[in-house]
Amino acid sequence: MKTSIKIFAVFILLFLSTASYLKNAKYKGIGLYYASSSSMEPAIQENSAVITRSSESYEINDIITFKNPVDLAKTITHRIVGKSFDNGEYFVTRGDANDTDDPWQIYTDIIEGRVIFKIPFIGYAVSFVQKPAGLVIGMIIPSGLLVFWETEVLYKEIRRIKDVIYKRSMRRRLFIRRSKLRLQNWLMRVDEIFSGVAKSRTS
Repeated sequence: MKTSIKIFAVFILLFLSTASYLKNAKYKGIGLYYASSSSMEPAIQENSAVITRSSESYEINDIITFKNPVDLAKTITHRIVGKSFDNGEYFVTRGDANDTDDPWQIYTDIIEGRVIFKIPFIGYAVSFVQKPAGLVIGMIIPSGLLVFWETEVLYKEIRRIKDVIYKRSMRRRLFIRRSKLRLQNWLMRVDEIFSGVAKSRTS
């Protein structure tokens, strides 16, 4: 049970400590992004993380993440609801919670990828851990628990080694004591034999 808790604590620690730095990050076609609004609910809740994969083609009903045509530094995650080949291939998108289509044409050069996985509400944890109180709760406390657990394991290992050394020392002492007793008994028997021989000669 404790091992499972350790693994979970390590996972949470590593994820929270790196998730904020990996926001809007992409590597070999796989991207990590955050849905900062409720426009895709109920499919994707606000402050959820989405993982995307680049594709050579996209179809209607795909949920995609693309650069905001108004501000390319930001991203939007919406569903493809239309497709057109006028003036090149482009897509029409809309948030599931919205009543109207987005007011822009989405070309493939600003599409980051198709959503293949989502992690609900993780954005709240990432935002929280960036604050002082969240840093303590989300990172320092798990780190402290890991140090405590590992110190406990180290202490038990030291105790075990000391017990092994003590038992070996006691066995060695017992062996020496028994050897001494055997030697004393042997010498006493030898002395008795010589004493008996001496008495037989005098008689």
